Amino acid sequence: MSNFLETRPSVGTAASSGSPPAIEVQDLVKTYPGDVRALRGLSFTVEPGTVFGLLGPNGAGKSSTVKILTTLSRPDSGTARVAGIDVVKRPDRVRRAIGCVAQRSGVDLEPRRCSWTSPPRAWTRRHAPTCGTRSPASPARRALPSC
Repeated sequence: MSNFLETRPSVGTAASSGSPPAIEVQDLVKTYPGDVRALRGLSFTVEPGTVFGLLGPNGAGKSSTVKILTTLSRPDSGTARVAGIDVVKRPDRVRRAIGCVAQRSGVDLEPRRCSWTSPPRAWTRRHAPTCGTRSPASPARRALPSC
């Protein structure tokens, strides 16, 4: 079994509104020090409104792909577009167009205080006040269990 992501040319159904694909990746290559090739010409398209999962074994390039799509890393070659926006040429516009909550935050230095195992839920609970969800009675706050 290969340790690299295998994709189909297109996922989902064609968008009838003429809008650009939600995600479009063509010939993406990413190499890390030590000549480790995480991505070897990855290509796929995700149409708007499609539920898409990026699956593969450890070392297949899933994290590298997400880092490139969220503008946290640059590809060595190839192109990637999110909502029609090139992730290399316009990373600022891509960041304004997307939302991403990683399983583990690379920037949150606060130790985990919650007992449940859902990191995105824990992150939401800790950071909801900075996003304007201040009232304990708000629907967003009521949906989260107490720590």
